[in-house]
Amino acid sequence: MRSTPSKWLIALALTVLSSPTAIQTVALAASGITSESPSDRLPFKDIGKVTSEQKANILQAVQAGILHGDPSGSFRPSDLLTRQEMAVLLTQVLNLPVQQTASSFTDVAGQSWSSPYIEAVHHAGLMNGEGNGKFRPKGRISREEMAVLLMRAAQLSQGIETPNSFKMADWNRVSGWAKPSVSAALESGSMVPMNMKFEPKAEVKRQDIALFMLSTFYPKEHLAHLQRVEDEKVQINGIEYKLADSVKGILNSDNGKVLKEAGIEFSAAQRTIRSITKLEIHSSGQAPSLYAPEFSGNLVLDGHGSSIEGDLTIAGDFVSVKNLDVKNDFTITPRLGHDFYAYKLMVHGESKIQGGDQNTVLFEDSQLQNVEVSKQNVHVVTQGDSLVEQMTLKSNATIENSSSSTIQQVTVLSGAQQVELQGTVQQLAVNSDQPTKLTGSAAIESLIVNNSAPVNLAFTGTIANLQVNNPSASINVSSTTNVMNTTLAPGVTTSTVSGSAAVSGVSGVGTTTPIAANTAPVLMTKYSEQAITVGDVDLQVDLLGHFTDAEQSVLKYTAVSLNTGICTVKVEGTNLVLKAVGKGTATISIAADDQAGKKTGTTFKVKVNEPPVSTGIPDQSKEMGSGDVTLSLNTLFSDSENDPLSYEISTDDPSIATYRLTGDQLVLTPTQAGKTKVTVKASDGRGGSVSKDFQLTVTAPVIQNQKPTVTQVLVNQTITTGGSDYSLDLGSVFTDPESDALTYEADSSDTAIASAVISGPMLQIHALTPGTTMIQLKARDGHGNEENTSFQVDVVAPSNPTPEPDPTPVPDPTPVPNPNPIAANQAPEVISSVYEQVLTMGVTNPRTFDLTQLFQDKDEDHLSYTAVSQTADVVNAVINGDTLTLTPGSSAGNTRVTITADDGHGGTSTYDIAVRNAPLVTNGKVEIRTKQGVRESVTYDLSAYFPNETSFKVYTGTPDSTFTGPTTLSGGIWAWNGDTSQSFWIIGSNGSAVVIHVTAEVQGPEDLYFSQYLSIDKTRTAIELFFNPVGDTSQPVAGGYELEVHQYNPTTRTPKVWSQPLLQFNKGMPYIFIDTIFYDFFDIINAWYYNDELGLFQSNTNFTTGYVLKKNSQIIDVLGDPYGTTQFMPNGGTIVRKSGIKSGSSSFSQAGEWNSYPVNTLQFFGRHTP
Repeated sequence: MRSTPSKWLIALALTVLSSPTAIQTVALAASGITSESPSDRLPFKDIGKVTSEQKANILQAVQAGILHGDPSGSFRPSDLLTRQEMAVLLTQVLNLPVQQTASSFTDVAGQSWSSPYIEAVHHAGLMNGEGNGKFRPKGRISREEMAVLLMRAAQLSQGIETPNSFKMADWNRVSGWAKPSVSAALESGSMVPMNMKFEPKAEVKRQDIALFMLSTFYPKEHLAHLQRVEDEKVQINGIEYKLADSVKGILNSDNGKVLKEAGIEFSAAQRTIRSITKLEIHSSGQAPSLYAPEFSGNLVLDGHGSSIEGDLTIAGDFVSVKNLDVKNDFTITPRLGHDFYAYKLMVHGESKIQGGDQNTVLFEDSQLQNVEVSKQNVHVVTQGDSLVEQMTLKSNATIENSSSSTIQQVTVLSGAQQVELQGTVQQLAVNSDQPTKLTGSAAIESLIVNNSAPVNLAFTGTIANLQVNNPSASINVSSTTNVMNTTLAPGVTTSTVSGSAAVSGVSGVGTTTPIAANTAPVLMTKYSEQAITVGDVDLQVDLLGHFTDAEQSVLKYTAVSLNTGICTVKVEGTNLVLKAVGKGTATISIAADDQAGKKTGTTFKVKVNEPPVSTGIPDQSKEMGSGDVTLSLNTLFSDSENDPLSYEISTDDPSIATYRLTGDQLVLTPTQAGKTKVTVKASDGRGGSVSKDFQLTVTAPVIQNQKPTVTQVLVNQTITTGGSDYSLDLGSVFTDPESDALTYEADSSDTAIASAVISGPMLQIHALTPGTTMIQLKARDGHGNEENTSFQVDVVAPSNPTPEPDPTPVPDPTPVPNPNPIAANQAPEVISSVYEQVLTMGVTNPRTFDLTQLFQDKDEDHLSYTAVSQTADVVNAVINGDTLTLTPGSSAGNTRVTITADDGHGGTSTYDIAVRNAPLVTNGKVEIRTKQGVRESVTYDLSAYFPNETSFKVYTGTPDSTFTGPTTLSGGIWAWNGDTSQSFWIIGSNGSAVVIHVTAEVQGPEDLYFSQYLSIDKTRTAIELFFNPVGDTSQPVAGGYELEVHQYNPTTRTPKVWSQPLLQFNKGMPYIFIDTIFYDFFDIINAWYYNDELGLFQSNTNFTTGYVLKKNSQIIDVLGDPYGTTQFMPNGGTIVRKSGIKSGSSSFSQAGEWNSYPVNTLQFFGRHTP
């Protein structure tokens, strides 16, 4: 009984938003739309009449996967959008969790196709119904409602009405509750007016959806809003994205404050950000407190050696930028009114200083190409190993250059009338049409005057060469300025320079000085990009042959790495020595100094590769004839840069097993009993590799007992009440391959209809009452194996005896025509079906069914209904009007509920619903918590609930409905199929059930977690912790971690809690605690170290209930039940955290997050596969 939506509605509703490959703008980035124009070839046959702009938007939205047409190739652009369709669109674009739960609204059926999506947006607070318990799923969406939903979903600020709002001619028609959202939608560009009107009450058509969704969630006319930043993910315009390694240096929690509400443009694929193409900082720090260092109040953007593939704009105040490579332009806007600090900032495009003040805009160890200064009276400082190729001054400014930094050229333009210089400048050109005054304390190698406006040289220091190119120039040299040499262009006289006898070495008019000035070294050949792998020997690069010096000076070389966390550099003689530290790309800056006051710099890149890593491969064991050993090598090896890995395999003894390698799948086929070492080498294709060995043991085959087989297919039988029993020789139905003696069992699904009795190999079926029952047969071989089959038995009542014929003849009646014929009444019809329903007290809700969806009457007669349970103590069936309600009875079992529909005119129809009452076993409601990304199966051992049972019936469903079943589970271990939306009923032979539900939680950021626990006996316990090898693994992890041990004394009923801080440790290496009296640890466990000891001795008066791992006093993982009163794993054993887990949990879930092994399972300890 399900409603059936139209095909186009389903196509629209079930669209999955995924982001294909790289893109150019933020609008295209997240959606996967390319930057090319939409194809002229239209995918839909009915969009020819929409405008060209609407057509382009529709096609882009289709390319992005936002909208689909129907199966007939129609898009239906003029159809109106409903509320249930909008719920689906918002659920998909925001990737909201979808589960099959009871409906929160009276007008939305729980089984309807849109209900899960309506519940998703309802629980997310996006769409909350009408306030009267109704949702109006088929209600239309107006433009003002669309504005509210879009702004709420994208979490864009909804403030006061803006000037753009008041420009709308129909602004007064916008509802008061919608005005803030409409105003925000107009300002953000999500929605646009129509002929200076907003048309708030107009209903939204499908042809409009594309523009609204693209403009809101993937804008291309403006930057998107960076709303939340975590270490592994960000939220932008309401959508959550994962992060590639290339952007994690910028997009991380350390930069969270400075990135708050930043504008961003990026490139993404599969909702993973691959690169940042624009970043605009809006957050501000604060002025340093009294006596605090300058810049100490700044917010810091630390790129950790990463790059922005486009522009970086600073539109906040008190900001610092560190360790960042900007591939295009860098701008300090007027919104930065005070301090700015840059450390190891490299800018490949223009740097525009439009903000700052007299305290200070400072660049340390930075490299800038073209710098334009236009903020009045700003103070710009370069220090450390900074290099500025060209600086243009358009405003009064103070330029300060330290002795270790280089400013190659400064150009003074109109607007810069007062310039204070501090330090050395290689070349300064005055090209201003206004009077210019140079003050300060400086050494200028070459000063060129090109215009006629007066130039006043009033600084303290020297000019190696003053070159005058304009005959109308007027240059006044103060007594504190020493001009070493003056060069006059043709037509320029000595009168252009006046004011100081310090001017010397003036050449004749129109000639040049006979003494050539020293020139800087010249870069003739660039250094090529280098590549190196962590762990390789240091790479040497020859310094010679790249620079030349006109004066043949002996050059002195210096070099510095701008990314020491990636690569370090030192100069040894005429060689650079490069050492790889961590993955990424480092910039190496080289300076050639002629030791006569001139130097020239250059840079080159070093790409550092990290080799693959592996924590080891467990030894493998296989019995001959039992199949192959298959290993997924990508789960045993990993590469921090996500390079595709290739593998090489070798074995010491090829006679033991052969192998084949397909992709990362290694398949070992045993050929004879024995042992051999197998070596796996993983290579990343960039020079990095790692090899790991494991032992393969092949054992001789053990003959396994085979289960009985069914040799006769049974057909359904019909028997009569009061008649003879049906007999069947089960020896002809089952046979055993080993000729084991078989015993038999038989079970009638409805013992009120027929009984089943076995005597030896003979089965007797005795009819009791009319009806249908299933006979389940089971054969056991006495060695733990069994086989099942079944057949149906229909029990009928005996037929009535044939009446004796009456010998008296009766004359034929004379037909009389009926002047008013009446059509014959038609009985009701069954038009639908109901799955078998499983009821469990305390788990399932009362099951209700609308019987008007099960029966129909072609005469449109009013139908009345009755319901009869064939076994009343199994299920309660109640009819109320047209509604059937089923609730569990007092006994376990299965039965049928017969529903009869009566049209009141003699016509009836019946339908049987199969119902099973499965009461919970004790503690049988099981909630398992696992994590998203876990690579190993989640299983549950049923032996504690059903001892010695190995065959179960399995159903799936929710508290409101049963969806599938029964299926048969053989063995005592249940395995989860990955479905979190349903629960699983596992029913034993006595009819009782264990009900399991699994929740998969989102993992937190990478951190330390419990990875293994081992307990052999009361004196030998060990704990292993692990931090996955992510990020920089070369440096030890700082302190702040502690292990809290919770113990309990059952005699005094008192808990005891104590903690022990962790020492420094490295990522990728297990941190091991052992019991202080675990004396034979190194004798029995394959480990070569442990980190610390704990007093964990267990006794009858003191035992451990659990462990808590803390970081900076905050709980990050839990083992056991720390606050309970029962011993953790009292029977011992080993548990190993499942592969794929990267962080801890706030509570312990053994089935969902751990693999369990018996006592003395020791081979896994000391290593972990993350």
